Amino acid sequence: MPRPSALLPPASARAPADDDRPVRALNEEDASPPQSASTELDLLTFVKAVKTGKFPGADAGMSIAGGAPGTNAVIESRGQWTVIVLTNFDPPTGEDLGVAIADALSR
Repeated sequence: MPRPSALLPPASARAPADDDRPVRALNEEDASPPQSASTELDLLTFVKAVKTGKFPGADAGMSIAGGAPGTNAVIESRGQWTVIVLTNFDPPTGEDLGVAIADALSR
């Protein structure tokens, strides 16, 4: 099963295209804390893949959020609207904003 691009390091951190080494998910080989390395485009690509059925059994209406001190993110996908908020503020800043925007768009 393909891994969503949200689990891969940003393109700028990857090996050049002619490099035949496998691309690894962040922190695959070490025990350091997880890092936030996804862009809004990575997350939107993941949402579109779910909505087009590339992940069987996944619910197209999704609410995903998480964070740590100094970083917070949320994906709210409802019907035709998808809201993605990435912040460099402590939780629940991004979550609160993302849910409020999604609620307003759903009215």
